[in-house]
Amino acid sequence: SSYDAGANMLVTTPKLSFDFMYNTGNYENMQRNKTISEHTLNKTLYDIRQDQRITNKEWRHNLRSAFDLNLSDRSNLSVAYTGSFSPSGKMKSMTDGNYQSSLSNQKNDAQMHNISTQYKSGFGLNIGMDYTNYHSSGNQYLNSETSSSTSTFYLINGQNINRINLTADQDHQLKRNWNLGYGASYSYANDRDHQLYQEVKGIDNVSDTRSRLEEQTTDFYFKIGKNNASGTSFSLSATGEYYTIGNYHKWALFPQASLSYFKTPSHIFQFSFASQKQYPGYWQMQPFETYIDAYAVVEGTPGLRPASNYSMTTNYILKQRYVFTLFWVRTNDYFQQAAYQSNSRLMLIYKTQNWNYSQQYGINIVIPLKYKSWLDTKLELTGLNMREKCDNYFDIPFDRNKWLGVISLNNTFIASKSLSFELNGNCQSKAIQGTYDINGIYNIDAAAKWSFCKERATLSARVNDLFNSGMPKVKVRFKGQCLDMDTGYYTRNIEVRFAYRFGGYKEKKGREVDTSRFGH
Repeated sequence: SSYDAGANMLVTTPKLSFDFMYNTGNYENMQRNKTISEHTLNKTLYDIRQDQRITNKEWRHNLRSAFDLNLSDRSNLSVAYTGSFSPSGKMKSMTDGNYQSSLSNQKNDAQMHNISTQYKSGFGLNIGMDYTNYHSSGNQYLNSETSSSTSTFYLINGQNINRINLTADQDHQLKRNWNLGYGASYSYANDRDHQLYQEVKGIDNVSDTRSRLEEQTTDFYFKIGKNNASGTSFSLSATGEYYTIGNYHKWALFPQASLSYFKTPSHIFQFSFASQKQYPGYWQMQPFETYIDAYAVVEGTPGLRPASNYSMTTNYILKQRYVFTLFWVRTNDYFQQAAYQSNSRLMLIYKTQNWNYSQQYGINIVIPLKYKSWLDTKLELTGLNMREKCDNYFDIPFDRNKWLGVISLNNTFIASKSLSFELNGNCQSKAIQGTYDINGIYNIDAAAKWSFCKERATLSARVNDLFNSGMPKVKVRFKGQCLDMDTGYYTRNIEVRFAYRFGGYKEKKGREVDTSRFGH
C-alpha cells in the first residue's frame, strides 16, 4: 500500500502572486518476474527456470515555490524553485529456481534542486534560465548460490548531474494575421558517475566504473505562420541543432509544419509534420556492468546516440465530433533495452542499443457517442504496422514487421451534477519489440467521483487494471534465442483521493522539471 498527502497555497494581488506546494508520501510496490530461458552455450543447452520477486519502499518529498511579478500590463518576471527528495529508498530482490538462489538488497538516496527564472517583455521577447542539480548515492549487497558456486559482492554507486539551460526568443504579431518568431537556446550538462565493487567473491572480471560526461546542445529556430478569419491557418518552423557529447559531434535540422482548413465547421482538414530529438539517460551511456543476480546482468553502452523522431498526421474532422487520422512515425537511431542470451558466457544480458529505426504507420478513428444527458462514450479504433530494424544487434541482426490493432472504449455515466462514474476498457492484439514477440492484452478500469460542499470537496476512487491483465507475456524465438518472460503480476491497484479547496482557490500549474535522464 502507498499513501500521500499535500497542500497548495496561492496568494495573488494585481501586481504579484506567490504559490507554494508541498507533497509527501510513502510508496511501496511489488513486482514478480517469471523467466524460462533455454540458453545454448558451446553446443550445450541449459534449461534455466526462475521466479524473481521485488519489493520497493521509499518516502518522497516534493515542493515548489514560485513568485510572479507583473512589471506592466504585458510584461512579467517569474522565479521558481522545485525540489524533490527521496531519502532511504530500499529495494529487495529474491530469485529462486532450478539454477540459482539469489538475494539482493539495495539502498538509495536521491535529491533534485531546480531554479528557473523567466522574463516576458511587452514587445514579445522572452528570456529564460534554468539550473538543475541531481545527486544520488546508493549501495547493493548481492549473494547468489548455484549448484556449483557462491557469488557475493558489495557495490557502492552514485551520480551527480549539473544542468543549465538558457533560452531567448522573440515573437512578432504582424499585419494581416501573420506572426513571426525566432530564438536560440543553449544547454550544458555535466554528469559524474561511479560504481565501486567491494568484497567480491566468485565473480570474475568485475571492474570499478568512474566516468564523466559533458554534453552541450545549441539550438536556433525560426517560425512563421498565419491565421485567417476564413478558418485556414498554417505554420512553418525549423530548428537547427549542434549537439556534442565526448567525441561525438553532429549538426541536425528539425523542420515542423502544420495546416488547418475548413470550408464549413462540419468539414475540417488538418495536416502536421513534426520532428524532434530524443535523448537516452546519462547512466545508460556509461561503461558499467551491474549484476541483477547470478544469471542476469545490465550493461551500459558507451557511444549510445540520441534518436531522431519524425511524425506526420492527417486529420479529417466530421461535424466537429468524428475524427479520422492517417499517421506515420519513424525514429532513426531508436534506442531500447532488450534481453539477449550471451553466446560467450551463461548470462542474460540487458543492454540498451541504437537500432537502425523503429517505424509505425496506420489509421486511427475516434467516434464519440452521447445518450441523453447521462452517458458519454468514446470509441477509438487503431490499426497500424510496426517495423523495427537493427543491423548491429549482437550477432543476430533483425528486420521485423507486424500488423496490430487496438480498441478502446471510454464511458462516463453522469448520475447527477456532483456524482459521476467511469468504465473504460482497451485491448491490443499481438505485437513485436525487436526480437520480442508480445502477447495480446486487455485492460479494464473503473472510477467514481463525488463533489460536495458546494463543489469545494472532491472524493474519488479508481480501480486500475481490474482483471490484472494489462501486462503482456513476452517470448523470444529468434535465431537460436529461446526465452519466456512473464511480469504480469500485481498490476491491479486501487486509488482513493480526497481534495478540499478553500475559498476561491484555483490550481496553478507549474512547469515540470524534466528528470527522465537522471538516475541509475
